[in-house]
Amino acid sequence: MKNKFLLSCHGRFHYFEIAKVLYKNDQLSQIVSGYPWFKLKNENLPKNKVTTVAFGIFTILAALLRKISLTFFKKLILILSNIQAIYIIKRSSNFLDNSDVFLALSGGGLETGKLFKKRNKIYICERSSAHMLEQQEILRNEYLKYNIHFNIDPWAMDRELKEYKEANFILVPSEFCRSSFANIKFTIRKLYLTLQI
Repeated sequence: MKNKFLLSCHGRFHYFEIAKVLYKNDQLSQIVSGYPWFKLKNENLPKNKVTTVAFGIFTILAALLRKISLTFFKKLILILSNIQAIYIIKRSSNFLDNSDVFLALSGGGLETGKLFKKRNKIYICERSSAHMLEQQEILRNEYLKYNIHFNIDPWAMDRELKEYKEANFILVPSEFCRSSFANIKFTIRKLYLTLQI
């Protein structure tokens, strides 16, 4: 019997390519995205396999605010992003019974991931960058060159660190990213490279 996968991401990214392969192999339970359906309808997936969060309104609003003024609306964009993460988690949880494996982009999988683990199912967190603590340190140093104070949103930081701990496995895209986890003494046995050439 084939495992069924539930995918969760804020936008589109590479997740729809993964979803298409899984769907072709009859292994896609559902993909939950923060993007609106009109941006996803050409992805060649049936609509009943794609769940959009609040019609993608958070993504649309954030995109509009960025066009007006990123600096002025920076705090509001951050709030919208955090609300979207909560909605994505709530919608993802609806597909728990029909799925065996939960693959979520970091920042949008904590509560659903915990539910999967409680049922002895698999939770995979994908971190597409360096460990968040390492990322913050790198960005802080770069911003300091221009005398600008920088901090990642504490709410987002707290959630991601908990996701790393909860996940059965963590996918990272490069050796640099894997090393960033090793630098903070993270359990290496959890880490897997998504692409090895």
